[in-house]
Amino acid sequence: MDARPIIEDRRNHYNEVRRHRSRMRVLIYKRTHTGDPCKCGVFGVHDCMGRIREWNYDAVLGIGAKTAPKTLTGRLTWVGISRQRGDEKYKRRRMGKRGPVCNSVFTFMHFHLMNDKGPSLDRCAPCLQDYMDSRGGYGTFILGLSASTPSMADIRREVKALIDESREQKASFSKSGECCCHGAKTCGGSSRQRPNSATVSVSCG
Repeated sequence: MDARPIIEDRRNHYNEVRRHRSRMRVLIYKRTHTGDPCKCGVFGVHDCMGRIREWNYDAVLGIGAKTAPKTLTGRLTWVGISRQRGDEKYKRRRMGKRGPVCNSVFTFMHFHLMNDKGPSLDRCAPCLQDYMDSRGGYGTFILGLSASTPSMADIRREVKALIDESREQKASFSKSGECCCHGAKTCGGSSRQRPNSATVSVSCG
């Protein structure tokens, strides 16, 4: 059997992955708790980040905030790659200043949940860690990996490495995308939220 077509298909696949990554927009935020995204990979199941989930992005990095439990602080707690709009039945309705708000939930083609098993940014992505610390508050921002801002070059390189490393890890949930652990009404507002830890972690290479 001629292996050349198979090799060529793989080469084309990896080239497409590289092209997609170069155009990727990454939502990076400080995470203060576990439970959202849930272990099934639904981002917003407890309305975490509210309307921010509707921003334009392709991937997400959740970074443990200083106000999070010490086991999460400064760690990469989850990665979601290739965002997809989730099932409407998981939407959470809450009251906003102008009436009821019902934000969408999202799932990902690749979802990797690590929580307290994730790598420390001090070791794997020190430039990203310093930048997050300098922003204060939630520190939420979108990073365009195709941008050419010189001051962000080191951060983009670290984020690309974290995403590439996560792609190599086994996904943390079944591909059915069916959530079996939703239940809380709002982010951080229910005793039903429990820490979830994947059995694999991102290494620093």
